Amino acid sequence: MPKSVLVLGGYGLIGEAVVGRLVRDGHQVIGLGRDIRDARRRWPAVGWIAADMAQLLTAEDWLPMVAGMDAVVNAAGALQDGPRDRLDAIHRGSVVALVSACEQAGIGRLVQISAIGADLASTNVFFSTKAQGDKAVARSSLEWTILRPGLVIAHAAYGGTALVRACGIPRLYPCRHGTPADPDRGGH
Repeated sequence: MPKSVLVLGGYGLIGEAVVGRLVRDGHQVIGLGRDIRDARRRWPAVGWIAADMAQLLTAEDWLPMVAGMDAVVNAAGALQDGPRDRLDAIHRGSVVALVSACEQAGIGRLVQISAIGADLASTNVFFSTKAQGDKAVARSSLEWTILRPGLVIAHAAYGGTALVRACGIPRLYPCRHGTPADPDRGGH
């Protein structure tokens, strides 16, 4: 049965793959991101919401966007603080508000895309704020899943994964496959 799914960061590296799969599987997809112009062109079947998660810091900010959704996938994130990105707001504050809105709206499922190094004790702001967002999800009353990919390799990748591809090591892709019974994968 088709579901209504809100994908945060729906035009990013992981988010766009999620959007593509959901569309192919016949779901109604709404994507959210700061600049949706190109996303609208690439995915015209998707409803797009232009919003900056760093500005969505209360449940009331999120409620109009999550209303009527069956599930939310948070594939949004930033790598470092900068003129457009505030890690604490995006990874923690916005996620705390999103969780509250999802609980209030009766959302059936929340999938959080995190990072393999997410750790509350980390001195790295990226990893500590990701862990704080994960903690908010894990403490919620929602049916949730937290995914922590280690290295994502794709043609559209930038940064570290583009460097790995540029090394000229074809068909060498580090990965780990888990199963639902794998206790190291977490979630429920």
